[in-house]
Amino acid sequence: MNINMKHESERRFVAIRFGAIFGESLLSRCRRGSVAAEFALVLPLLLLLFTGGMQYGTLLYTYNSMQTIARNGARALASGTSSVETVSAAAKAALPAWVPCGDLTVVAGDTGTNMVHMSLSLPSARATVMRLSPMPDTIDVDVVMRREPNAGL
Repeated sequence: MNINMKHESERRFVAIRFGAIFGESLLSRCRRGSVAAEFALVLPLLLLLFTGGMQYGTLLYTYNSMQTIARNGARALASGTSSVETVSAAAKAALPAWVPCGDLTVVAGDTGTNMVHMSLSLPSARATVMRLSPMPDTIDVDVVMRREPNAGL
């Protein structure tokens, strides 16, 4: 195809226009590398934020579960409806699925002053699915409740 163009600017316009029609322009070819470089710089930060959020989210979920388990166990001991062995076994069974129950330390019993104490302790490295960032050494939960006057224990 022979196109008569009088000026150089007309030739550039036609070349850029035909390139844009066929999927490539001069600007898009120049920007492709910079987008890839920016993505390579931002991706590690986004992954760090995402995995850190997941890790601390599961840590807080595990802590909240342990708090609920200790509260329910102390309530059962204070009302006299369960024994210490039953409460300890129930506490280990009620943990989230990713926490190995063998690592949980349960201390429950009477304090001798009309109070019931239940304490749970777990290494924090076992409380999360991913162990990527620094955390406290252990997760400790302590609950103290007043024994009910008509409790059977």
